[in-house]
Amino acid sequence: MTTEMISPDELNFLSQKNKEMELNAIMTNELKQLFLKGIEAGLSSCKNAVENMMNEKIELNLVEYELAPAKSFISEYLTGTTAVFSLEMDRHQGKQIILIKKEALDQLYGAFKSYDGAKELDSVKLQNVSNYLERGLQLYYQSFSEILNIPISLKEVTSHYLEAPKEEFTESNLDLLHEVKGYEIKAGGLQIQMIHLSDLDFMDYISSETDLQSTSTPEDELLQTSDIVQQPEQETVFKSAQSVKKPLFSPLEEVTDINGNHDLGLLRDVPLEISVVLGKTKRSIQEILEINPGKIIELDKYADDPLEIYCNGKLIAEGEAVVIDGNFGVKVTKFFQSSIQNFR
Repeated sequence: MTTEMISPDELNFLSQKNKEMELNAIMTNELKQLFLKGIEAGLSSCKNAVENMMNEKIELNLVEYELAPAKSFISEYLTGTTAVFSLEMDRHQGKQIILIKKEALDQLYGAFKSYDGAKELDSVKLQNVSNYLERGLQLYYQSFSEILNIPISLKEVTSHYLEAPKEEFTESNLDLLHEVKGYEIKAGGLQIQMIHLSDLDFMDYISSETDLQSTSTPEDELLQTSDIVQQPEQETVFKSAQSVKKPLFSPLEEVTDINGNHDLGLLRDVPLEISVVLGKTKRSIQEILEINPGKIIELDKYADDPLEIYCNGKLIAEGEAVVIDGNFGVKVTKFFQSSIQNFR
């Protein structure tokens, strides 16, 4: 009897599939609407930045949004030449990829008055576009993170041309679940399509860090998924032969706080756990099995990055390490007010 060892790639794939199931379980309609609201805020900030940089009015809209394997959505980008923009996120916040067909990018490049009128982008001009894109995306993620009340930041944007099908797309496993966002850009009489992919690590990060209570938004302000994608079919309602009536309840009287405030009283003495996180990282099962004394594990933080301060598992602040009488401490440098404002 022979047995075969599972390769690290296979272990990683199984880990990602398990993450897919976990994400599908927690991705409620309310959470999806909050993501859409963050995307709309980000697109608005990105649009304003591009208009200021290019001195040209544009339209930038979200026209498609899906949580699904990415392969079926980007098939047209895997033929011919496509500009691939890889977004490196801070703190191991997953991978982001933006795809634009080269001919569409050439047209967009020539549409702005501030450009040199070149009909085709070489590698140098592609890097210039990448720099402009990076500035706009930094504002995009700043607005997005403010809506979700979690830290999200973009470190760097790199770009290259993919000559498909001669060259294989290797930036991400397209068979896995992705957040697929389709954008439409209108500028100078042109209408350009682009695809924005967010991988499982990014979706896992924002879904695990987002607290719907601290980011609650009035229902009429939430962007409805039906504004972008088709509404799901209505559930079938089965009629029963029995007579079923709704229960009747007497109306509840509204009780107002006489003092006009909310005093937590004795609850103020309840101890809560404060923890400070130096950094995090994710490793495959194979890499975990290889850990032994003396092994160095690289974290997803730079030496000058702020530490994350949690209260009972909820991110409330950022700070820097200090030493007080020989003990470690943390000096708060940024406080997320909305995280605990409801308790004051």
